[in-house]
Amino acid sequence: KYKWCIPMLVGLIMFGNHYTRDSVGALEKQLEHNLKMSSNAYLDLNAMYFFPNILTPLLAGLLIDRLGGTAACYLYSTSLASLGFVIFALGVQFK
Repeated sequence: KYKWCIPMLVGLIMFGNHYTRDSVGALEKQLEHNLKMSSNAYLDLNAMYFFPNILTPLLAGLLIDRLGGTAACYLYSTSLASLGFVIFALGVQFK
């Protein structure tokens, strides 16, 4: 009965991860128009948005070593990924 819960939760987490990551690309024209930024400035913004993806696996590895796999998974998937998306959204709103 419960053996399908984990694959479904992993699938939902991966969907949320890709949805928030790819939503920046869908906003390209709106960001360039509303913020009056050039294409190069948008590309720089996009690069800064993805830069934490370099550091996050290292930090996640340290969390897994310290807290264990389950606690680190909860912490990472709920708070860190959501926090990054919220910071980006607020940055766009407040310019």
